[in-house]
Amino acid sequence: MRVTTNSLISNLLYDLREAAGRLETSERELSSLKRINKPSDDPVGTVNALRLKATLFDVDRYVANIQDAQSWLNATEGALASLAQVATRAMDIALRAGSGSLPESSRDALAREVDQITREAVDVANQSFGGRSLFAGYSTGVRPVTTTEVNGQVTAVAMHDDSGQMIRQIGPDSTMTINYCVTGVARGAGSSLFDALISLRQAIDANDRAALGNAVSVLEDHHSRLVGLETETGAKDSRLATTKERLDQMKLDLIALLSQVQDTDVAECTVRVQAAQNSYTTALAVGARIIMPTLVDFLK
Repeated sequence: MRVTTNSLISNLLYDLREAAGRLETSERELSSLKRINKPSDDPVGTVNALRLKATLFDVDRYVANIQDAQSWLNATEGALASLAQVATRAMDIALRAGSGSLPESSRDALAREVDQITREAVDVANQSFGGRSLFAGYSTGVRPVTTTEVNGQVTAVAMHDDSGQMIRQIGPDSTMTINYCVTGVARGAGSSLFDALISLRQAIDANDRAALGNAVSVLEDHHSRLVGLETETGAKDSRLATTKERLDQMKLDLIALLSQVQDTDVAECTVRVQAAQNSYTTALAVGARIIMPTLVDFLK
């Protein structure tokens, strides 16, 4: 086989390019700490990495939804507990007023207290979280409860909501409704909680013992329903906490898998960089020896 100077130089340049390419690849891998820097580095690994990243994105979205839902449910649970406490206080007042031995001044004081309790219930029902009304449905920018007053007393209460359900996705095939509308919270089988409080005040003013006895029964029903809603809210929060723990563990597992697919082994890569550097340096040294003799050298 005929070996010419051009063939020697061509082979030398090819080998230098190969050595330089290996060195560049190893150095890029070491500097980026990624085994896969472009799809051609590992097509199958690239597909797996993209799939794992998409799953991680979904997990992060579910966790964010859960955190938002937990905050909303905690605020809702507090509001429901306050309304249940209002019903309890109103029952106590109804029992005291129904004893029949109270003077008129005491009944007036109890009636004024019931009016304040009614206002407190309205304030709780209008409570907002993060600038959004808790019990207004989708219409989070409006107050779900408005009052009508006569002579400084609440005489009527109107409830407004659009029955909208706030649903959060907490898993691939799992959703949860996190809100309650004011009509579902305050309206029982008969009159609403607000109407029951207004009727209680009117019964105290009229010293109507039969109406007071009925008020105790109605308020007891409201209290039981509110406690049930509070318990349901707590159960939802517990479910969210369990789901979040599972997703957090899944996220750690996915991160570990993604690291195995795309991250580089620093110790191994360092050895490969050193080997590539030695190879490239050796190729340069050999090339210098190969191309050193020229026709001019022989003419001398």
